[in-house]
Amino acid sequence: MRMMFSPALANILVVDEERAFANSLVTTLQGAGYRAVAAFDGEGAAHTARHFKPHLLLSNVTVPGMNGLELAKTIREYQVECKILLYSSRPNPTLLNRIRHKGFGFQQMDRPIDPNELVHTISKLLPRDKQLEAA
Repeated sequence: MRMMFSPALANILVVDEERAFANSLVTTLQGAGYRAVAAFDGEGAAHTARHFKPHLLLSNVTVPGMNGLELAKTIREYQVECKILLYSSRPNPTLLNRIRHKGFGFQQMDRPIDPNELVHTISKLLPRDKQLEAA
């Protein structure tokens, strides 16, 4: 069965070692109508992703256990269509060049993250007319 996309149908996995920050992002995304959950390290996020099946991974580039790029690649192995949005308080041109060079198609934001900009960016990554398979 196929369903039209709406924010309430999109799962977003937020990953940051700073629990308060991760939870504030979850609250912002839930307020915008998304289903969002937080994880606080790479291994926990990979485990959560297997069950939660995120349509979008929102992750800090530096998280304990594995960096955001490694986590994104791990999740993409079994959640191929998952969009990736990485963020960092320290822009990393080397990492961004690696991402572009490898053709991963990941997006990157700088921290601090403006909640309105975040919701706008995610709405562009997960357009409303996108078709998602019902679970």
